[in-house]
Order: sequence, then structure tokens, then C-alpha cells
Amino acid sequence: MVKKIGKGMLWFMLITFIIMGVGLECYAPKAIMKPPRRPSGNHFSNAEKMDFKTHDQFLLKAYRFPSALDTTYATLITHHGIGANKDQFAYRSGWLTALGLEVIVYDARAHGESEGTYCTYGFHEKKDVSSLIDMVLNENPERRIGIWGYSMGGAVAIQAMEIDKRIAFGVIESTFTDLYQIVFDYQKRITGIGWKGLSNHIINRSARAGKYSPQKVKPIESVRNIEQPVFVAHGGADRNIKPEYGRALFEAFKSKEKEFYLVEGAGHKNICYGGRDEYRSKVVAFLKKWRTAPSKKENPILNE
Repeated sequence: MVKKIGKGMLWFMLITFIIMGVGLECYAPKAIMKPPRRPSGNHFSNAEKMDFKTHDQFLLKAYRFPSALDTTYATLITHHGIGANKDQFAYRSGWLTALGLEVIVYDARAHGESEGTYCTYGFHEKKDVSSLIDMVLNENPERRIGIWGYSMGGAVAIQAMEIDKRIAFGVIESTFTDLYQIVFDYQKRITGIGWKGLSNHIINRSARAGKYSPQKVKPIESVRNIEQPVFVAHGGADRNIKPEYGRALFEAFKSKEKEFYLVEGAGHKNICYGGRDEYRSKVVAFLKKWRTAPSKKENPILNE
């Protein structure tokens, strides 16, 4: 009887491991690249539709909220997090347009109502930002451009700022330092399995399908080439992306005009809400300072 139970348990464990292996091999890479799509709500009655094509001909769904002032100081491009959509920044458009900013919100590729099959965490998305900038500057060649990215969007914003110096300033919120590291972190937190070889294998499998190079999705390396003014923020109680990643990014930014703000008690999803007036006031001060181009006297970078 004992032998039968022992054999039954061995067979059960073997089948379980096979199922887990198939799941990790077949479904985990897709889960990384194909987040669930969420339809947008009705937040765009006072916005103008401005869909645009990416460099590889995907149509991305976008809206722009006009400045609430008589003057438009700059266009602020926003980028949402993984599995979210343009609603994420539509909620903030009111107080941002009150600063004299035109605010653009859009569904990233493979998100919301936009085209595209795979999310690549900035590898392709950074060029999507450049395509959007092309569109804005074709209409207003002198327009100043800023960017605000949250979570995955923060990683995209960093990579976009590295390759496109037309972006004059950026707000980076709650993002990661390295794609391999953050996938490992999520794997360990969700499954309890702390095996980096496994998470690396899953990413490499996703890369073959998505035609991207995960080795190049390293915001911690990109920031070393960014000199534009930047505001970096992170929730002190963020359990999804460690606060020390935000601090590491801030310290590695080449920019001489940089600020870091740790929102004490804030998690990953509530950094900008919950009565955090001090945080908002810090961001507002940064945006007011950099929404217009400083003179050489005001900006030591321009004097070098």
C-alpha cells in the first residue's frame, strides 16, 4: 500500500512538473508580451482625436487635451503602464492643462485600442514616441516637448529621451532599471520561485517572438546618456518595483538638472493620488520651471 502511494505521488509530481514546464515555456513569454487589453472610458469629450502611425506602420489611438490657458507653453506626451491605457493620464489632464500644457494621451502598441501584437518595454515603443513628436512638430515646429511616463511608461520615456533629444524634459514615475531584473522580481514575488535562469529564459523566448532585444532594455544604462532636466519619483511602499530602483536611476542620470522625490507610504498604483498634495506640488513646480526654454544665464548646461 505504501509503495502504491509512493508511486502515485511520484506520478503526480511528474505530471505537475510537466504541466508547469509547458505553461512556462508556452504561456509565460506571451504573458510578458501580450498584456490584457482594457477599453477606454468616456474621458475625452474636451479632447481632440489624433491617431498616428508608428515607424513600423501600426496605428496608435491618441487624444490631445488643449492647454487651459491662452498660451500653450509645451506639449506633454504621456505613456501609461503595462496593461493600462490612455485613461491613466486622462485623469490627470485637468491640472496639467491648467499649467499651460497640451497633454497627449495614447494607447501604446499592443494596448487598449491600438494596433500591435507585442509589448517590448521600450525597445520599439521609444521610436513610437519619436513618431508622435514628428507629428506634433510638423504642426508646430517651435513647440517644446516634454514626456511623463509611469511604470513601464517610465522605462519607455527614459529610452525615448536617450535617442530623441527633441524631448526637453521628463517626469519618470515608478519604473525599473533592467528588464531581466524586473521580470525576475515579478516571478519571485508571484510564484515564490527565485530562479533567474528561468526568468531569463522566458524573456529570451519572448524576444524571439516579439523581434526585440531585451539586452537593450536597460533604463539604468540609458540614463547615463540623458542630459535633459528630469524629475524622478517613486512610492516608498512600492511592492511591484522597488523604491531603490528609482533612486538608482536618479543617481545615474547624467543630467545636472534632476530631482528625486520619494512619496512615503505610497505603493505602485497610488503614487499620484490619495491626498498627496506635496508630491503634486513638487511635480507642478518642476513642470512650471521647464515648460519654457531657459536662457543661457538660467541654465548652466547651455553655458558649457
